[in-house]
Amino acid sequence: MHCIKIVGKVFSGVGEGRIYIELYRREIEKALGINPYPGTLNIKVEQEYIDATKRLLTQTNPHAVIKPPRDGLAPVLAWKAYVRSIAAYLIKPLKTVWGFDVIELIAEENLRNLLKLADGNAVEVFVPIASNFKCWEDT
Repeated sequence: MHCIKIVGKVFSGVGEGRIYIELYRREIEKALGINPYPGTLNIKVEQEYIDATKRLLTQTNPHAVIKPPRDGLAPVLAWKAYVRSIAAYLIKPLKTVWGFDVIELIAEENLRNLLKLADGNAVEVFVPIASNFKCWEDT
């Protein structure tokens, strides 16, 4: 299989994602080629998917590295991801309060609104092991 499946539930953060997206905006645009929506979609990973998430984030090469925009900030690792065929990026800041039981997604659009997600909704995220693989067939 060319994709790793992660299942979890949507939850609201404290709004820090919005701040960091704005701080990193230029670097995100350079590294990922997207104009990111100012915020992240936070997902609490279900217990049975935490090991797979940890392996993905520690043992596979990220599809891109977002450079810190200034001293004192850390790089952010990024993997292409798909949620219901919608392209996004799973991001893992090298400095973060989250463990491997939480993932954050960014995209050009507000994923919560686009996918009509609310806190507590289950979501499946598919991450290709190589950036040129797709996890969803175009229809």
